Amino acid sequence: MKNFTRLVAVFAMSALGLGLNAQTDLQLNSFAISSASGNQVPPGHVTTVSYTIQNTGSVTIATGTVFIRTVSKGTTPVVGPDAITLGGDIAPGDSVTFTASGTYAFTESAFENICVSTVLDTSITETDTTNNLLCKNITISSSIEADIAIINTTIVAPNDLDGHDLDNGSEDAPDIEEISFQMINKGDISYIGSQSFAIEVYIDNDVIAAVASPGAMNNGDTSAVLGTTEATLIPVTPQEEGTYELCVRYAGGDANSENDTDCESFTLVDLYIPPPPVGIEENTANELNIYNSNKTIWVKNVSGNTTVTVIDVNGRLIASERMFEDGSISMETASAGVYVIRSSNEETGATSMHKVSIQ
Repeated sequence: MKNFTRLVAVFAMSALGLGLNAQTDLQLNSFAISSASGNQVPPGHVTTVSYTIQNTGSVTIATGTVFIRTVSKGTTPVVGPDAITLGGDIAPGDSVTFTASGTYAFTESAFENICVSTVLDTSITETDTTNNLLCKNITISSSIEADIAIINTTIVAPNDLDGHDLDNGSEDAPDIEEISFQMINKGDISYIGSQSFAIEVYIDNDVIAAVASPGAMNNGDTSAVLGTTEATLIPVTPQEEGTYELCVRYAGGDANSENDTDCESFTLVDLYIPPPPVGIEENTANELNIYNSNKTIWVKNVSGNTTVTVIDVNGRLIASERMFEDGSISMETASAGVYVIRSSNEETGATSMHKVSIQ
């Protein structure tokens, strides 16, 4: 009987020891915002908030565990409190970084105390409740400037939209399928990786609001190349003759609005050539072979006294040459676009008309 009692006592002590060693603790290691050096921001600055938690206990914090995250201005909640459910286990010693679901806007004129707290659900007892809160004093200064610039807006696909011939409505302009642009951080703010930026993509009055996520961008002209193939983020391609601009505009507001917008222009033309009158044949059996190579128009199969003229899409005469044999016309100084090449053989009366694209 005495031995049995001793065994029970030993088991009870072992269980108690196991309970003492199985400690659960979630620590808030750090948090970050987009700011200039010395935790300075301009008035009205808006930032995302990222934060890192660490399992400083001795047991794994399991998938599905809930913790409460709050971003506060002093003691006043601004983002949250929100219940965050872990999507995976956090082993002892491991860390995980999250981004708060909302943004924090600075409204005071001098200083703000921004705080983040992360606390395990009340159903779980933490061994240390003093490591769940961190705060930073942020200086708000009008000498700090945010400045985002947009450059190198490009229609990636199709690459032959400029100069497309609608041909009296029988040839639709192809849809713009892919665009790209470059975003440059020219201001004092260093942006954390979770920061997003409001932009607008537009052609004329077809304006599409979107969000750009370039990742971390330090100050000092750090840049990121962005783009999309998502049809809902690309304006409808025009289908009428004219010159258009595809533009990307930073819509977040900053110190310099002059570099917020960048555009690529393209021209749609309609060079419809009506059929020749009865009795006059266009491009006869002895038609010339006319083509463009390296911004030079080559004229082959010339037979007899032939006048060759080059006309742009606006009907302006660009060049005129009289040829008695094969020759060429330089277009080195001509603008990119579509040109009409007309020929007339003064001896036979034969005429022809061709279109070439100069890039």
